[in-house]
Amino acid sequence: MDQRLLNYLGLVGYMNTSHALNTDDLTNAATYLKIFKMADPGNSDCSYLAAVYYMKEGNPKQAIASLNEAAALGYSEVPLLVANPLFGSLQNDEGFKNAVDKVRRNNKEE
Repeated sequence: MDQRLLNYLGLVGYMNTSHALNTDDLTNAATYLKIFKMADPGNSDCSYLAAVYYMKEGNPKQAIASLNEAAALGYSEVPLLVANPLFGSLQNDEGFKNAVDKVRRNNKEE
């Protein structure tokens, strides 16, 4: 029962965070990210969404750190990562390139 509740909170955290980011509601996105992280700390999507949040906040250094965390947790959605226009300004950044390489390696391991 407890695990089902945590799974539900993780799902709701993901959906609410994604919606808040898509509507540029950064205040609520930050709150939902915290809830998502508490409910499902090993979910790589949480770290990816945190990277999106940080780019919208204008904090590329923290976004790259979040992408590295996502990669360490197994994030493997290369097309989503490289096609996201929010990360366009980071295409030549070595830290971003390294994070993308880690994500690519995760994709090949599947």
